[in-house]
Amino acid sequence: MAEKPANGKPINKSHLPKRETARIYGAFIYYWGLGHKRTLKKVGEQFGVGTKTAKDWSRTFGWVNRISDMDRVVSEKLAAEAVDEAAKIKKAHLAIVGNLTGRLMQFLKDNKDASLIESMQDFERLVKTQLLLMDQPTEIVDQKLTVISAVPSTKK
Repeated sequence: MAEKPANGKPINKSHLPKRETARIYGAFIYYWGLGHKRTLKKVGEQFGVGTKTAKDWSRTFGWVNRISDMDRVVSEKLAAEAVDEAAKIKKAHLAIVGNLTGRLMQFLKDNKDASLIESMQDFERLVKTQLLLMDQPTEIVDQKLTVISAVPSTKK
């Protein structure tokens, strides 16, 4: 039975947005959880409704936009976690390089007859590794720019 205000006429609710029930929300979460294998047909089969009903739910409650928003949030979170993890790994590698550099210096101090050439090559590799981990260039390239003018010079 339709609701009636004080004037006795029924209220037309067709223009009001529909309320998403727990069942429809569950279908949405299921649909999102399907990931790249998501189809409205699978939603219909899982929730005992036709594909048309699942399509109506999707359109009425903006599933496509909501899933895009949710996927974006998850992607941003995963990207941030990856950056944090890379920073932790880089920090650990820098500590290892620092430790090895210290040990090499101590070795050279303790072993005066050690091959300085090999030790310096090891040191160079350690320094390059350290620079790479700090996002610094490992090589210095000297570039000169020569300007050639098509206009003759007026200087004598």
